[in-house]
Amino acid sequence: MTNAYQGRRVLVTGGAGFIGSHLVDDLIQRGAEVTALDDLSSGYLKNLESAGDRMAFVKMDLAKDDMRPLLAKQQFAYVFHVAGHASVPASVERPRLDFDCNALATVNLLEAVRDSSPHSVILHTSSAAIYGSGGDTLLREDSAKHRSLRTPSASWLRSITWRSMPGCTGFAPPFCGCSPLMGRASGSR
Repeated sequence: MTNAYQGRRVLVTGGAGFIGSHLVDDLIQRGAEVTALDDLSSGYLKNLESAGDRMAFVKMDLAKDDMRPLLAKQQFAYVFHVAGHASVPASVERPRLDFDCNALATVNLLEAVRDSSPHSVILHTSSAAIYGSGGDTLLREDSAKHRSLRTPSASWLRSITWRSMPGCTGFAPPFCGCSPLMGRASGSR
């Protein structure tokens, strides 16, 4: 098996979060040159202690800060986008904050990659929140309960995203399902 990350520059947004910090550790083990980016609103530097000086850390808010200089300088081969807020109750209580942290931050990231590092491969994961409460039963991706993630409405959302982000090929919004590979941020579909 080949190692696509060996010696490659990789950015992990949300790098100080639970999932992001574990991803950082795994990428370091695979020989990547990792930069973890986080605004520390819900992530913690202590989550990155095991990485030590084997990675760089950048404190940045994707909803507010311009990341183009970082992307232009580093020219990351891969950008893992795992930053965001997944709490459904918090999104109801503070919808604007949720929008800024999830939707606006993602659009800002995509535009910055398109403008400053168009060769980067963007990878995105969703949260388990899209599945709702499963109770005591096992969840399967092909179950009837979750077919709505593959309905025409989800396809429509993807097509709107394609048109609104013409430089991005493969973006699927976080609420369209768990789709870890998004594709390249440049070129045609």
